[in-house]
Amino acid sequence: MINLVIIILTVVIILIITVWGVKKYSKEKPYNIVYPTMKGSYSPRDFSILNIINKEREFNKLGKLTLDDTLSLTIGKHIDMCRLVERISHQDIESRFSDLKEKLPVRRLGEIVVYGHKDTKSLVEKLLASSSHKQIILGDYEKIGISAKLDFHNKMYVGLILMK
Repeated sequence: MINLVIIILTVVIILIITVWGVKKYSKEKPYNIVYPTMKGSYSPRDFSILNIINKEREFNKLGKLTLDDTLSLTIGKHIDMCRLVERISHQDIESRFSDLKEKLPVRRLGEIVVYGHKDTKSLVEKLLASSSHKQIILGDYEKIGISAKLDFHNKMYVGLILMK
């Protein structure tokens, strides 16, 4: 009997959390529901960020970065967490990097997480105005993972992981 009550309470709690989550994120634009969970699942914002970064790298006589699905999935999960708690952070960066080192032939990793921009151009301009972010963007990397997702105010949560 007690087990049945626990199961029923668990189901009710799961339903409440699910309904709350659907209501919380239902105001988003449909194109924002593109998650980098499968090969080639990128939003137009992701490609825009990549193109702007690669133009800057070309201007500085550096090689273009190529999208990597594993990196994008990793940073996408982190950005989902940031959106959920409504706070940007590098929390658990060591764990992300450790997992990537087990999956990929990593020599170097860099991570950027930002919030608050409404368009990709201003976002990358702000990143390049920051010496630490610029150092990563123009660093010795070959691959990039990107996740750019909107909140209710149409401001972006963006995460980048760069790898060599």
